[in-house]
Amino acid sequence: MPRSVIEAVTRFERRHGSCPGDPATVPCSTVDMLTTPDALRDRVRRMAPSAGVTVVTGPVERRLLALGPSGPGPWLLADLSGQPHDSRPWPAWAKDHLRVHDAHDWISWADVDRAGRERLNSPRVLLVGLYKPEIFPLPRFALGIHDLARAARAHLTGRIRLMDMQLGATREDILTALGDQGEAVDVLGLSATFGQHDLLTDILDAVHALPRPPMILAGGSLSARNEQVLLSAYPDVLVGRAAGEPMITDVLDHWHGELDVSGIRFAGHSHHRSSTPTSVTLSRRPSIVVTEDLGHGLPELDLLDATLAAGGVAQLETSRGCTSACSFCPRGHKGSWHGTVSCPAFSGRLLMGFLRPLPAYGGTRP
Repeated sequence: MPRSVIEAVTRFERRHGSCPGDPATVPCSTVDMLTTPDALRDRVRRMAPSAGVTVVTGPVERRLLALGPSGPGPWLLADLSGQPHDSRPWPAWAKDHLRVHDAHDWISWADVDRAGRERLNSPRVLLVGLYKPEIFPLPRFALGIHDLARAARAHLTGRIRLMDMQLGATREDILTALGDQGEAVDVLGLSATFGQHDLLTDILDAVHALPRPPMILAGGSLSARNEQVLLSAYPDVLVGRAAGEPMITDVLDHWHGELDVSGIRFAGHSHHRSSTPTSVTLSRRPSIVVTEDLGHGLPELDLLDATLAAGGVAQLETSRGCTSACSFCPRGHKGSWHGTVSCPAFSGRLLMGFLRPLPAYGGTRP
């Protein structure tokens, strides 16, 4: 167990008159620490019995542990990277709902109001990568859903879980995850690529048949290509039209009632349908400008261990563009470089940051 976690739990429990659990009795692998917020959260909850709320959020290199009391009182915020709180790019919502007492330290007490508590805790988001083995037999690290998870966690809003059908998850597993007692999903994101339309619609039909279906997002190149068809059949679905990071953060703001659906960036919805929604016309989607922030971020690594254990591969993406120029692709930046100006120079450092955790997985794999 990292010392930063132990120190945070100890400080919190001392203030609230209890004794922290022995970390030696709470097993947590290095892999879990690096990659899976829920795994760390579950273990911290066992170590901190006085915590009414336990949140692990933030991107993989800047995890934020937030411990809140059962009743009124200050929270404890710990930046597990060891960097001071004032060096974090806090999301706009935090300004009005969260006040750090000592922003120059990596660990501090903080005032978090009711709205801030709701922000940190909800919604529950499940991001799923679809898969057909006959199209891509070898599992590939699902960059799309991991990039979205990073954006959502950097927004410090909600709990984000990932599933990948490449790794054995089935349609039934997805439906079960949506209805887990006490852990019901509020927002479901489905990432689909070419050749998966029948799988996508099958899952959409099953989800809509649930007593309380979640808010549904459909992303990936296939969803953008088939936007009109999807919105005709499923008018309540939001379809991603470009890189999904701005869309997912806007969806989180919308879920908290702070943004109308029409203000969600790069999202196609029922109001965007053409007068002939059953027709299939190819419209190029203007590509999002890739900012330095988007271009420099590592993806989350939740499913990296499972992907490598399944004999899969992980790739490094330094451009949102593509070397191909497929006629059916809806991307407005196909066949061209689409990255940040400094991305080529940064790619070496990005690669090292991506590979550094791999010894914990049993050694690097080229």
